[in-house]
Amino acid sequence: MIANFFNKTKPILAIIIGVLFLVYYVLAIVTVGNTVVTPDIVLSKAMYLFLFLILFFLVQFINRKNTLSKLNTYVLLILVILFGVFPQSMDVHQPFYAHLFLLLAFRKIYSLTINKSIKSKVFDSAFWIGVASIIYNFSFIFLLLLIVAIVFFKKQSIRNFVILIVGFLTPVYLVFTYYFFVDNMEGFYQLFSFHHSFSFEYITSNFSVWIAFMMLVFLLIGALFMIVLKINLLATTIRNSMMIIVTHLFISFLILIVAPIKTEVFLFLFFPSAIIIANFLEIIPNKKVKDFFLITFLLLSLIPYFL
Repeated sequence: MIANFFNKTKPILAIIIGVLFLVYYVLAIVTVGNTVVTPDIVLSKAMYLFLFLILFFLVQFINRKNTLSKLNTYVLLILVILFGVFPQSMDVHQPFYAHLFLLLAFRKIYSLTINKSIKSKVFDSAFWIGVASIIYNFSFIFLLLLIVAIVFFKKQSIRNFVILIVGFLTPVYLVFTYYFFVDNMEGFYQLFSFHHSFSFEYITSNFSVWIAFMMLVFLLIGALFMIVLKINLLATTIRNSMMIIVTHLFISFLILIVAPIKTEVFLFLFFPSAIIIANFLEIIPNKKVKDFFLITFLLLSLIPYFL
């Protein structure tokens, strides 16, 4: 029943998903991190909702424009539930702002399937990755996604790779010029001072986070396995993009591995995970199995708030 209900695209569904996110958001403010609720905190958190609205819009736009899933609301629903599963990702830090610019890059990368304005798409995506890297330096790793997309969609040429480099370096050069002009080169060097950590101590020591993380990992492994077995059931556009989506997921996990604060970059996993899980739901023929999965996923999303 639930799966069939969200297997549509109606305004009422967007409202329901929005209300669900608000519930998670309020629960996160009240229960996660022992936040002292004051009028200033409430005001700032309310203002951040506009940023989340932009994020949801961009994800939906990329999904619809490039037909990464069928015409339903599964992607938005899964995305919101993932925020519920990892409430720490609703804290707005540098990786969050970087992710907004990365979504602008992903919009161009996934559209490389269309043989139109290729050079412009390569420059724009590299440019936005450059902007995101200035905000959160590990974002530069997503250049690998652009390179894989160029090669996989057979758009490789010396000119495109030169455009990629120029696009990435353009915002970096502009920021360098600013810091040079104000005689603060130390500030520029700090932007690209990489502090990494391979320790997962926070995740493994926090029971609810560990359970949520392992649940997502096993779910993604199972979903990818099912998608490989049922690949012919996917639309042609989705099959053509699946390699890029999987690469996107692995790069997000790579950033999670090296990031000094793991909880800040959980968000990077959400876009590819939502696309993969949505496609997994679409190829499950049994509606009762879909309902069981969604109900279980929703129940598990409550773990962080009560453990």
